[in-house]
Amino acid sequence: MRVILINLLLFSLPFIGYGVYLYFRKGRVDTQDALKGNSFFWLVGGGIACVIVGLVLLATFQSGSPDSVYVPARYENGVLIPGRFVDPDEVEADSEPK
Repeated sequence: MRVILINLLLFSLPFIGYGVYLYFRKGRVDTQDALKGNSFFWLVGGGIACVIVGLVLLATFQSGSPDSVYVPARYENGVLIPGRFVDPDEVEADSEPK
């Protein structure tokens, strides 16, 4: 859910910026005239570019090393232990037979 909301925000950034520009621009602007021509094409293209840059940055700067393994959240003795990324050699020592 978080990734979807971040991508929607990134996609809407050019539209928000253009709306702010139209709001502070002097004179009355009709919304039909504001989106005529190539402006809507450039806004969608800019939104797609923002999403692509965001996904690349997310993949580049993710937490943990590329070889790390995700250990999901679990309950131990009534306490929630959050999920985390660990090195592969820590997985065997961290897991308990059930």
